Amino acid sequence: MPVAKSNRQLEMFNELRSVRTAQSLSRQQLADLVDVNVQTIGALERGHYSPSLYLALLIAKALDVDVGDVFWLADESANAPAAREA
Repeated sequence: MPVAKSNRQLEMFNELRSVRTAQSLSRQQLADLVDVNVQTIGALERGHYSPSLYLALLIAKALDVDVGDVFWLADESANAPAAREA
């Protein structure tokens, strides 16, 4: 039986900056909506930090989008928002 690739090896990607700016929200405004500091939003947008599931869901709810429209794993790149639009 084939062994599945460990999920720990998959890189997380996001479209947080583009979704946030499309809604004319500043980093500070989004940070206030989800009760984190503005540096956390910046780190998420740069890909330097992976959110907890709870934070990812809070962000998606604050932006009124599905969590998969903002965050996805590397092996799901075909399902990423940019790929779906192409």
